Amino acid sequence: MLDTTGHVASWNAGAERLKGYTASEAIGRHFSTFYPPEALARNWPAHELQEALRLGRFEDEGWRIRKDGTRFWANVVITALFADKGELRGFSKLTRDLTMRKQVEELQRTERRMNEFLAMLGHELRNPLSPMQTALEVLELKPDDAHAMEWARRIFGRQVHHLSRLV
Repeated sequence: MLDTTGHVASWNAGAERLKGYTASEAIGRHFSTFYPPEALARNWPAHELQEALRLGRFEDEGWRIRKDGTRFWANVVITALFADKGELRGFSKLTRDLTMRKQVEELQRTERRMNEFLAMLGHELRNPLSPMQTALEVLELKPDDAHAMEWARRIFGRQVHHLSRLV
């Protein structure tokens, strides 16, 4: 829980496991403690509270910081809490560690890029090999034809040059 200004008002065992701070270390700290410098430079924690106050709830994903300085990818939900008469009492803040999901997504993107590259490479390699295959077939049909031999030599020369540019 956060107070109306964004300072930690209560802390549970899950927050301690996730962020590394004990309750006595966390309570009273401003919740911006858990944000990386680039988010602080954009005044992102204040923006989150403003949006939660305006909309009643704010959800975001982004990097957060543990006590030991390591980063983790988090899903954060901040909900504005109001008293019966409508005055702001504070905010509830739920943080989930999605680091493993983020890593899996990055591996999937890397695999997709690699597959696209291999498909393109396969196409680029097949392209020059196709005329070479045709030249070999012509030479098999006309093994003693000097014109066919010269034509095949030119085909092979161009294609080898093309292949050397790929490497």
